[in-house]
Amino acid sequence: MILLDKGCSNSNRTLQWGVDWDPYGSMAGWEERTGAKALASGHDFDINRVTIAEFEPYEALKGFTSGTVITIGTPAYEWYDRNNVANPYRNNMIKLTKNAINYLCK
Repeated sequence: MILLDKGCSNSNRTLQWGVDWDPYGSMAGWEERTGAKALASGHDFDINRVTIAEFEPYEALKGFTSGTVITIGTPAYEWYDRNNVANPYRNNMIKLTKNAINYLCK
């Protein structure tokens, strides 16, 4: 899914995991250590970079459980364009956000 068109600015801040780095070593190692599931990989189809992930609920504190979390860390997921360029893919960003929220609300 394309989120940002050429000419649109972004801060290029990427929030991703390098699953081939220590201490993970692989996708399986990352999923085991974090308890998360990779939903999307990074730039240029690099399968060793997780940019969208789902974290399942876990017992955060004795007697309390966290909720499910969806992280979206791709630099293309940036709403503000300081160049004020119209982004023809903005509806994809909106759809991704709505789908994530609807999934979490199930």
